[in-house]
Amino acid sequence: MWTCLILLPLLIEGRENLLQNQLKNWTDTFGNAIFDFGNVATKYEEIQRRFQSSPNSAVNPVNLKKVVEEMANETYVSLKEKVDAIRKLGHWAEQKALEYFEKPEAFREEPPKSYLNAKKINFVAPLDAGGGGAKGSSERSTEGPDPLILEKLNLKMDEHFGVNVNLNTSTIHIPSFVYDRREDILDGVHWTSGMDEVFRSNYAKNPTLLWQYFGSSLGFFRQYPAMKWPKDNTDRKEPDMFDCRLRPWYTGAANSPKNIVILHDVSGSMMGLRREIGRHVVQTILDTLTENDYVNVLNFTDKTSPLVPCYKDGLIQATLENVREFKVALDQDRTREMANFTAALNAAYSMLEKHRDLNRSDSANCNEAIMLITDGLPDLFSEIFDPHNEELLGRTRVFTYLIGRDVTETAEILSIACSNKGYFAHVTTIGQVEEQVVKYLAVMSRPMVMANVHTVSWTNVYADIVDIQESDWLWDEKNRAEQKSRSQRYKALLKKLKNETEKQDFYIVGDDDDSRPVPKGKKNMVSYSAKRAAEFLDYGIINPSEEELREMFAHRERQSRPQPLPPLLPLPAGPRRTKRDSTTTVTSTNFSPFHLPHHNYHHQPYPLPWGEALSLALAANSREHDHQKILLLARKSKHDAKKENVAKWGPSPRKYRFMVSVSLPVFDQRNTTEHLTPVTTKAQANNETQTVDEMTKEKIAIFLGVVGTDIPISEFLKIATPFKIGVNGYALALTENGHVIFHPDWRPLFTDLLKPNYNSVDLSKVELADTDRYERNFDPKLMEMRREMINMEMGAEAAMKTISVRVPLDEFRRVLLRRQKYAYVKIPNTVYTLAITLPESQQYEFTGGMEIRRDGQGRNVTHFFEAPDEPRRWRVNPDWTYCEYIRGAHPEFRDNKEGLILHFLREIQQANTSWPWRNTGIGITRRQPTLDSQVYICDKHLVQALVLDANVTGVFNLKWYRSYQKDMGPLTKAFIRYNEEIMNPFGPLVGFIATRSGLTRWVNYTDSTPFTPFSRSDIRATEELWYKRAVDRYDVDRGLSYVLSVPYDAGTRGDSYVTATRAIFVHRSSGGRGGNRAAPPVQQSAPVAVAGVQFEHEKMAKRFFDIASRCDGRGCLKCRDELDCYVIDDNGYIVVAARHEFTGRFFGEVHGEILEQLVNHDIYKRVHVVDYQAICFHLFSKSGFGMILQNPFRYFQWMVKWFIGRMAWLMLQVNLHSYFSPDFSAVLADIIYVDEEYSEDQEKNPNWHPFFGIASINKTRLRPCHKEYLLYTYGKKYYSDLYTKGYHPGILADCDGFGHNGFYGVHLINRTNLIMIAIDAKCPALRSRKGVGGQEVQYTIDEEIEKLATSNDVINQICRTPYIPLERKRPSSRCLFFNEDEKDLRPDCGAAAGLNPSFALLNLLSIIILVKKFLLH
Repeated sequence: MWTCLILLPLLIEGRENLLQNQLKNWTDTFGNAIFDFGNVATKYEEIQRRFQSSPNSAVNPVNLKKVVEEMANETYVSLKEKVDAIRKLGHWAEQKALEYFEKPEAFREEPPKSYLNAKKINFVAPLDAGGGGAKGSSERSTEGPDPLILEKLNLKMDEHFGVNVNLNTSTIHIPSFVYDRREDILDGVHWTSGMDEVFRSNYAKNPTLLWQYFGSSLGFFRQYPAMKWPKDNTDRKEPDMFDCRLRPWYTGAANSPKNIVILHDVSGSMMGLRREIGRHVVQTILDTLTENDYVNVLNFTDKTSPLVPCYKDGLIQATLENVREFKVALDQDRTREMANFTAALNAAYSMLEKHRDLNRSDSANCNEAIMLITDGLPDLFSEIFDPHNEELLGRTRVFTYLIGRDVTETAEILSIACSNKGYFAHVTTIGQVEEQVVKYLAVMSRPMVMANVHTVSWTNVYADIVDIQESDWLWDEKNRAEQKSRSQRYKALLKKLKNETEKQDFYIVGDDDDSRPVPKGKKNMVSYSAKRAAEFLDYGIINPSEEELREMFAHRERQSRPQPLPPLLPLPAGPRRTKRDSTTTVTSTNFSPFHLPHHNYHHQPYPLPWGEALSLALAANSREHDHQKILLLARKSKHDAKKENVAKWGPSPRKYRFMVSVSLPVFDQRNTTEHLTPVTTKAQANNETQTVDEMTKEKIAIFLGVVGTDIPISEFLKIATPFKIGVNGYALALTENGHVIFHPDWRPLFTDLLKPNYNSVDLSKVELADTDRYERNFDPKLMEMRREMINMEMGAEAAMKTISVRVPLDEFRRVLLRRQKYAYVKIPNTVYTLAITLPESQQYEFTGGMEIRRDGQGRNVTHFFEAPDEPRRWRVNPDWTYCEYIRGAHPEFRDNKEGLILHFLREIQQANTSWPWRNTGIGITRRQPTLDSQVYICDKHLVQALVLDANVTGVFNLKWYRSYQKDMGPLTKAFIRYNEEIMNPFGPLVGFIATRSGLTRWVNYTDSTPFTPFSRSDIRATEELWYKRAVDRYDVDRGLSYVLSVPYDAGTRGDSYVTATRAIFVHRSSGGRGGNRAAPPVQQSAPVAVAGVQFEHEKMAKRFFDIASRCDGRGCLKCRDELDCYVIDDNGYIVVAARHEFTGRFFGEVHGEILEQLVNHDIYKRVHVVDYQAICFHLFSKSGFGMILQNPFRYFQWMVKWFIGRMAWLMLQVNLHSYFSPDFSAVLADIIYVDEEYSEDQEKNPNWHPFFGIASINKTRLRPCHKEYLLYTYGKKYYSDLYTKGYHPGILADCDGFGHNGFYGVHLINRTNLIMIAIDAKCPALRSRKGVGGQEVQYTIDEEIEKLATSNDVINQICRTPYIPLERKRPSSRCLFFNEDEKDLRPDCGAAAGLNPSFALLNLLSIIILVKKFLLH
């Protein structure tokens, strides 16, 4: 016995050593097989050798400061030319206006009554009944004038502008609420018609110009070149909400920055229509603000309180996100009590005074204004206004808005506006709101006009002509469309329940989660499954086959995952939901946000294969049972499955063009104006009075409008290209407010809609420091860099900073930890700072190119790309500019970038003299005199690098493999057989090579059609995830391994594939440092390409399990028998598993306890990452305007219902019902019994079915929020063992830490990024699951804020994300808010509206008259 006890530890140790040796043999064999297979399939060694020996190339140290300074200077030259263009345009406008308005009105040319209205050109009006016209069609082409077409204009597609345009003229846009035949509009359109000549001259001189325009203070918008406005109000889903006076380029140029307090009267008199008009006034004022302005909205009744409780401390920066918070809160305010104007005005002045401190960065510290919105004032309140005017010399203007048609007392409110240098407006209808509100801009611009200071204004990034309110409108449209679809399914559901055969599909079966015992006395009652009904209403699906379920589930995942968003053409993202309190949180899977909990059908969080929670109508007792049922969510009848999936889960993305604008104000250069004024005089002879008209002069300061031009973000990126920076490096730019205008992690879209905060994303929200500080407590070093970037002075040299960061990848599925170097510099004479960053470990770059000329054999360089007899199997990065026509492009190259490159290469080779790489653009003095000449631009270094890469990789084709099969000797045949033995077990599909110049080549290893998933989607070379990960892997093992990954939906599809990539580096040795030849040479390595192969997952899994089932000797264990084996990657995702459905899933969802132990052993590291650009859903219910206007009728309706209910209850109490119907009580008992699934009464009347409660959706609204993820990467032990030992020795541990429930072993798979985990069958599986997130960050709400929000019923909508003002730099332009001569200007502070009849009074009088007549008769 003692011998056994002594030998037992030795036996256990021997067993452990045996298993460790088994794991090492398996992983070494499998890893070496993958490595050899990858090298053969990609020709890795030969291509690396060709790059290493390529002529005219070098490996040099990276000088980030030099690179960023060159980029900034090149950007400055490009932007300066655009500023010069609008200065020319503004000067012409002012001179033309002066010439026009100095003429007496009698001598001015009468303006024409028609003009090119952008919404009406080529517009075919609908014909009367019997006609054949189609509304909105522009396809008609008839001889002679067509009375149905309002304006004809020849438009032609232009690649530079991206739409059909006419380069010879401009068009006019008029806001929807402005009458387009108004006299002053016609007058302004007429005198600006000559602007077309300046437009054409600017564009001929600089073809890189995009849209040029003039926005008038009257509301019309002249734009060049002419185009048909995309929204002409013919489609309700696409309303035209554009008004140039509300765009940031207009408001930024019209005024200096301003602090504004809006006083919103919500007293009891502001009800009905007045309430709606008042809200619209507040919303429109907010729309006129830019991010350089600061604002707050105070509601006042008998008390004054902030509209948004969390903005109680003062003025808030008027970003889109903050402005939207105000608008959301406006929907929730309630009218009550009396108005205390004294308290409200004092609160406004106190708030403005608080932010007048010059040391505060959270203040405009320039213009100040109070906006008073009310339906009447009882007093002039001189005791409040006069002291402030005397102390501040009238710095604070007061603008007053009188609301209501039947309000006629205007004296007080008009006097207040006039005595405080403001403006008065009487707003009687919603249609007048915008026109009345924007008048304040011209008033606040008076000091600027009088000083004649033209300040160049630069905007933040924004989306072309799209209004941010449009996103909310379109989301509401999606709500309506979803409700319509659900209602149609509900009708179909009722029909199915009437059918004896079909209704059985909805019976409760087995342990269905919503089964309930049938009540006593209801034995014949049939119970229906509410869950099955909900599934049918959600998806229209019943009893699909397993194959259809897998296909649909995989289709949904593929369609819903967001893609990286290039600034020019972002791609859509999709939602994923989790239940958090009363708000539904969106992540990234495209499940409908409208199907939220109804009644008692609660949605329970459930971990999906991707590690995030999804709120589903599932409440089964067994979670394993739920996992099997999750696919059954996608129930669908076989005949219409695919059609409806495409319609619902594959929405077409909306395309936005993101840009910044530069603009300049335009002033009326007249200082005075003359007009006839009646003057009364006395005659000396007879002492009689007489009135005569005398010509008098008055000072004026008139703001005419704004001229500007757009600069697409793509133009910045054409200069700051990834090719110049290097792989895994990128460029970014931000404004003086710290907001990015482009960044690779800037994600402005949610699905196909703009996010509410898309252009106010701060640098601290996209650069995530590697620190464990809590959310919004940003790293001091990161904030120091941000401070330096926004405060950087013009002309200062570039600065450098190195920061440890967390880089989320693959839509927050993966994370990378690294140190990055940043270099940043101010772009001269702008508000932008340009920065570039590169991993610290990447110190060298490969430089080199090939001169474009025929080789020694007279062959064209195009031969390097493709042979004449072969199909094209190469692509270039579609977002990079190699050579392109800015104007005059060939139509055949519109969607053929590769053909365009070959075209330019032929042109360059055929040039007899030196080829001009560009004939226009930055710094080119030789301009094109005509608008129809061809204009092109080429990037010389990029094109030459592309040709070099094409030459080096030209051997990457099937000829090298197939040529060996013809007339080869025994040695070569043996070599072929050896390669086939290596490759065939893995089932290669496609091999590929991608280079630093954006070139991607591929070879199909199957005889079937080309492998389209690769050639269609993996073509961005250095910007692809597999490229970036392969280069990053070089820092781990010096490029001696392949990086493998599988799609995340691999477990739901039968044609899954694996992608394996390996980086190619070029190594050069330099001399000793500092010129010391005795010093050892320095090894310099730089990435040049990545080689890869995609192959069949099924064959790879079979290969692995064949190896892991080998057993040499007694006591050894085998995978699939005694062991449950997994292959997982460096971020914890399963690559190979015994159960195919686990493939692609996060390992923690399958074995959460073992993942936790791997973290404890430091094999994996858990990384907390916060997504500050996330979007959540908010549930809301809002009645329409019609319901608001019918408040008295609703109250009357409620009163009647209450009375009937009380009478019915009284009848029951005193047994009166028995006198009418003896069975009434039994019927009532059935009604009172609520099964929520079925009642006998409903069986008698199937038209009133219990599922009616879930037939309606819950309306939602998008809300910005923060989400946290727990991501994983390899820990320190993994890297330390790999560096010190060259391999990972593996670990063997107990599953539960106590040795009671089996063991598991972990071992690195050699020459890959994978590890193998072998788990004893005794280990408990699926006991706990650990996903990667993401959950909404729940912030603590201040008690005072919560009290205010609760009283206003807005706690669930706002204040969920704390507002933390960050440091900013105030605009350096001159602040113009005061001019002492303004008091001498012609009085113009608005006027009282004419008396309008009271329709309510007229109706009352009409009723009295009719009653009187009736009584008389």
